[in-house]
Amino acid sequence: MNILFIGYWAFHEGLTTSTILPHLQILSEFESVEKVVFTSIERDLRVTEFRLDISKVTHIPLYSSNSKNVFKNKWHDFTFFPKKLIQYCNDYQIDKIICRGAPAGALGYIVWKKTNIPFIVESFEPHAQYMLESSVWKKYDPRYLLEYYWEQQQKKNAEYLLPVAHNYKQKLIREGVLSTKIEVVPCTVNLTQFSIDSVIRNRIRKRLSFEESDIVGVYVGKFGGLYYDEEAFECFNTCYKYWGKQFQLLILSPQPLDEIKSRCLRVNLPEENVLVKKVSHDEIPDYLNSADFAFTFYTPGSAKQFLSPIKIGEYWACGLPVLISKGIGDDAEIIHKESAGLVYDNILEVNFPILEKMIKQPKSVYRDFAVKYRNPKLDIEIYKKIFS
Repeated sequence: MNILFIGYWAFHEGLTTSTILPHLQILSEFESVEKVVFTSIERDLRVTEFRLDISKVTHIPLYSSNSKNVFKNKWHDFTFFPKKLIQYCNDYQIDKIICRGAPAGALGYIVWKKTNIPFIVESFEPHAQYMLESSVWKKYDPRYLLEYYWEQQQKKNAEYLLPVAHNYKQKLIREGVLSTKIEVVPCTVNLTQFSIDSVIRNRIRKRLSFEESDIVGVYVGKFGGLYYDEEAFECFNTCYKYWGKQFQLLILSPQPLDEIKSRCLRVNLPEENVLVKKVSHDEIPDYLNSADFAFTFYTPGSAKQFLSPIKIGEYWACGLPVLISKGIGDDAEIIHKESAGLVYDNILEVNFPILEKMIKQPKSVYRDFAVKYRNPKLDIEIYKKIFS
């Protein structure tokens, strides 16, 4: 079997590293799989170096038009890319298409219409609704209308849909999608790469000048869009007001670092209590080991109950309790029921006494949640079922 694997992110993006590359490795280990052709979408034309050392896997970058006009970019993506993908289907005699996420699934659907090659959509979520609820897109934005239409077509025509939350599986069934073509696969985590390491913890804390008594809160990700923006910084300030100089904030973000630092200063966080860095995905486990608890800042919304944030599994795997908004994926319910962190209704009202008790728990308590709910074995079992 030859597989075309369509990604919608750049090769070097964290989501590609954390969610696509592990799946390519798993696919390469199936005897029935002869070749996997993986396509990434590169929006920086200067990036031309890609290193992928996975047997049976060939990587082909697709370059976007890189126009400042987002609508022109989308037009290019969904007219030019399908032609290239159809060409690859012919060149490599593709038998099955796997798409990571609903935007990639839109490309898979367009290719299926022309080739009739069955396609599967991993991490299938209501992307259009996310963007609408987060005010990134408007209701009459062509991007919203097209993405919504393509998602409906994926529901009808995909061979399998692999949502990341049981909440969404139930909604899809209510909408009339056959339950036999739906398998839930949360975003799993490399449990070897993301693990508890006391030696690394001590080394990183010493390098970052954290005292043994300091309480370190870590946030990995962006601000705005799907995430809280101003409220996130107010939450950081609430933590500082409670713990004072003992609180140290560690932010790992791809957004402009100077801007994040200045926003921390605007909410009266002392410069010496804030560390903002941009790091590769491979470096993230070391920094997570240096922390005591972790923030997530997904804004509430009806569609957010269908998420499975990869960072939650990574936080757990490194032994961290997680702060999370109510109604986020299956995770908020898991965290509430199993005391895997704190669920809040109001981001500025953190129950600090309970959080302090959680911080004092052995880190292995939280790692067990990653092993239970975000284990890569889940991916392997679903692939076995699909390929059989």
